[in-house]
Parts: sequence; C-alpha cells; structure tokens
Amino acid sequence: MDGTETRRLLDTDNAAVLTSSGHLPFTRQGTLYAQRFDPIERELVGPAVVLPEQVAVDTTVYRPALTASAVGSIAYRSASSTEQRQFAWFDRSGNVASTVGDPLGGVLSPSLSADQRQVVFSRNENGNQDIWRLDIASGEVTRLTFDTGIDFVPLWSPNGERIVFNSARDGAFDLYEKLASGAGTEQRLLATAQTKYPLDWSPDGRVLLYASNDPQASYDIWALPLDGARTPFAVVQTPFEERDAQFSPDGAWIAYQSNESGRLEIYVQAFPGPGGRAGRSQGRAARKCAGGRTGGSCSFSHSTGRSWPCPFVQPRPKLPSRPARPSRCSARASGAACRRRTASNTWSPRTASDF
Repeated sequence: MDGTETRRLLDTDNAAVLTSSGHLPFTRQGTLYAQRFDPIERELVGPAVVLPEQVAVDTTVYRPALTASAVGSIAYRSASSTEQRQFAWFDRSGNVASTVGDPLGGVLSPSLSADQRQVVFSRNENGNQDIWRLDIASGEVTRLTFDTGIDFVPLWSPNGERIVFNSARDGAFDLYEKLASGAGTEQRLLATAQTKYPLDWSPDGRVLLYASNDPQASYDIWALPLDGARTPFAVVQTPFEERDAQFSPDGAWIAYQSNESGRLEIYVQAFPGPGGRAGRSQGRAARKCAGGRTGGSCSFSHSTGRSWPCPFVQPRPKLPSRPARPSRCSARASGAACRRRTASNTWSPRTASDF
C-alpha cells in the first residue's frame, strides 16, 4: 500500500486491528467479528464471521478491549461484567458531597444543564449506545434516543431546551439535535464525510463549535451557525490536532488545545475574527474540566504538575475592542457534576509567567 488513497472498508463501532493471518477483528454493537483482508487489492474477502462473546469497551476513549498478536491470535476482555459509575457532587476540596441516583453501567460524556437540575449522557445498554437524561432531584433516568446506531457526546443548549450530539446512524458521525424533553424525533444539523463531535455552544445559542476529523491531517475546530443557511466554517484548521474548544462568557473568544508546538498546549484566539491568537500556555497542558455552561470548576493541567483555572472563569482586565456580554463560563463535564461558580464577564489570557 502506497498510502495515497483512503478507502472505506466496513462499518464498525471502533478501530479494527489487523492480525498476521490477514484478518480484521472488529466490533459492532459490542459483538466481535472477524473478516479476511486482502492487502494487495485493499479489499475484504468473504463474509464476516461472528465470534462468540461480547467485547468490553474502554469507556475513557470508547475503544474495544481488543488486540492482535504477531502470530495471529487475538486477545480481548469480555463485557460480561459492566463497569458501574456513580454521579456525585464534589466540593472544592475534591470530596464527595452527595451522590445522585443509582450507579449506572456504560456511562460516557455527561453534560450538566445550566440550571443544574439535569444531566444528559451517553450510555451503552445491551450493546446499544444512546442518549439518556438523569433528573438530579429524583434520580430518575430517561432514555432520549432509540436508534440502533451509536449516539454519543451530548451537549446542552444554553437555554436548556435542546440537546446536540453526534451519531453514526448513517455511517459517519454527524451532528444531531433533539428537544431536551425527549419529545419528537432527532433532527440532523450537519452531515459530512468527516467524523464530528460537538464542543461548545456560544452563550447566545446561535453558534455551535465542533471538532471535525480531516483524514489527511487531524481534528480541526469548526463552527456551525444555527441561523439561516447553517453553512459551517473553519475556526482553526492546521496540519496539527486542535480540540476541546470553549467559548469565553461573552462569546468573543475561544480557548482550545493544540499539539502545534509538539506538545499539547492551550491557545486563545478571537472568535470569529479578525485577529490572531492572544495567548498560549508555555509547556504541555490539557483541559481536565467540565460540565454544562454552569461556571463550574474548569481547570487546565500542566506538565510541571501545576494546574490553574480556566481563563474564562477568573476575573481579568478586559481585552481591548471586544465588548463583554453577561453569561456563564462553559465547562465540559468529566464524570461528575460540578457546582456553580460565579464568573467575571471580563478577562484576559495569562502571560507566559503564569504557566
């Protein structure tokens, strides 16, 4: 293979592996399959064979617990025991203040509503990945989507009326929207050949940031206007990987993570422009926070072992010529809901000495 052509081989929930015997083990809805692959013709040969057991999925990166040896054998972990996760409130010291609902299996990508009354999340039940909603007061869990394809990465709209998520129900991961109440059917917002997932809503709910995977490069950051013709446009598009973009409270800036320097760092730039980047962390950094647009305890971790709050949470002098509008800080959830934190509506990126 000369690497000059990309060819679609099959639909699979996760990345396949190639054995020395020329087989491609892969998973669909948790079921393990294997199919012969011809590397010369670059095509599949014969039917896919169903292997006997369900395969466990690593819920941190949504990959199967599956690998192949050099002699052709495969190793995998059975999904017979489901990992349980507990929603909880944490205080600022990292201690559990209270738990919410019962432990649940197969939970991924939780997102807290702006009023902190509900959480939406992706959940794998009986091999099917769908969007669910948890009522924090009662602990009641409600299923919102029922398609047989993978529904993943839900995100609340700022007003709490809608949920956006990505789904592979038609092949590529496209962006869909549904009423948070669960009423009606899902509406597809954007369909392209690239894998996409939502990142953040603008504070006024008119623009959706999302990550799009360019097969020739890596993930880039795009914006989808939700008014008018809904024509998407690139916000950060480079040969490097950009991800985890987040709006400032006034919607005039975004912070995102990139490996442009050879290591993951946080960059800040005007949205939608004009203007270049206004700040960058000095050293490896990664965002490790978030819940809905609630002003939660968003922070970035650094290669020195230090961490610091999201620049959109801390009070800072206002950057010139970017008028601020009242809003809340956005943070993406990581497993537990986070408590509200009052945020200033003006800020500026930290200098190199802060990192």
